[in-house]
Amino acid sequence: MIAVNKYRQDSSGRVISPSALWFRKSCQAQLVEINRKASSQRQFDRSIYGDPEVRRALSKLFYDKCAYCECKLERQDMNIEHYRPKGRVAEAPCHPGYYWLAYDWENLLPSCTLCNQKRREFESLDSDQGFSTGGKGDSFPIAKKSIRANSPFDDLGLEEPMLVNPTIDEPLHHITFDPSGEAIHITDRGEVSISTYHLNARRIRSSRKNLIKELSCLLKMRSQAELMIAVAGSKAAELVEGFDALIQSKSSDASPYAGLARAVMDRPDLFDC
Repeated sequence: MIAVNKYRQDSSGRVISPSALWFRKSCQAQLVEINRKASSQRQFDRSIYGDPEVRRALSKLFYDKCAYCECKLERQDMNIEHYRPKGRVAEAPCHPGYYWLAYDWENLLPSCTLCNQKRREFESLDSDQGFSTGGKGDSFPIAKKSIRANSPFDDLGLEEPMLVNPTIDEPLHHITFDPSGEAIHITDRGEVSISTYHLNARRIRSSRKNLIKELSCLLKMRSQAELMIAVAGSKAAELVEGFDALIQSKSSDASPYAGLARAVMDRPDLFDC
């Protein structure tokens, strides 16, 4: 997970977001939900928060990656995730859900199915090691259960969310990685986020481990090329520059698992690089 600026501009200087027309539709739908007298009457309009404009903007902002695990997303696989769940809250059965945020652009994130939906996954394909369970679903744990916003008239700022939000928080302050590719918590919020977002699902760990091997190989080859500069001169220096460019590309915002790549580059000794 890496930090993402929800107000990032494209190459033409335009803020990446849905159109003004979409925002008008979302505001109108939000007022409808606020004015409903009974929560049982709520039928959220998926065509608004799942509008192609929303999908395109989120895809562009997050470089076609899941906001949580950073895997590359196929358009048909992208889940429009509500950071604060719209219909109910798993940790508070009597809560109506953050219905007034169902169409709020700030509350929408792109997510893969594994991070977004509650599910079980085989821990190993080669042995019977059981399942790991995770996925956010309707979860939204907070530090102080007594201070939870229950209506649009409550102050969201008083809540202390336990889930890291990449558009608000710096994820690398809360989560890092070990040499096996497993996500490791730095803070309590990191621990809850790893569990809730299923960040240590087998398939994700496997992809991270492959990236660690690739970066380790690149860093070692770069070191060897650097030692050759005294003998080979400019040709070896050009080789070093080439390796530097490759290594830096792995940690760019657009690359899958950039958060892991940055952790490896920050502490290459820890990852045997």
